[in-house]
Amino acid sequence: MNSPEDLDRLAADWIALWESELAGLGQDAELAEAWSASVALMAAFWRAQSAQMAAAAKWQAPHEPGTPSSSPAGPAPAQPAPDPGRQPGDGGDDDAAALRARLAELERRLAALEGGPGGGSPDRRKPRAPRRKP
Repeated sequence: MNSPEDLDRLAADWIALWESELAGLGQDAELAEAWSASVALMAAFWRAQSAQMAAAAKWQAPHEPGTPSSSPAGPAPAQPAPDPGRQPGDGGDDDAAALRARLAELERRLAALEGGPGGGSPDRRKPRAPRRKP
């Protein structure tokens, strides 16, 4: 089995085996139908996924100051342009104030999404009562 002729014969036998297997699979009507259904399902999934991704990208797109936001909380506040000569984090109180303002805005938007303070939205599910042992 160490001679090149033996390896060539083994390779030819292996290729012939796979060719016969693939030819047999190609003639199986049930397999062809299953593959067709699988490909159609994957295509439908990717169409829906791409539509969802497009909607998410539109929702999360940054808005110019003064233009309406797609957020239910309203337009995002205008952020001051960063100073090109200043590195982030070296502003001291300015950075802390900006972070506090951003945090307050995020909390306001989150409260609006949750239906108000405490998340008391009317469509929110009530927590289930714990089970009692009989």
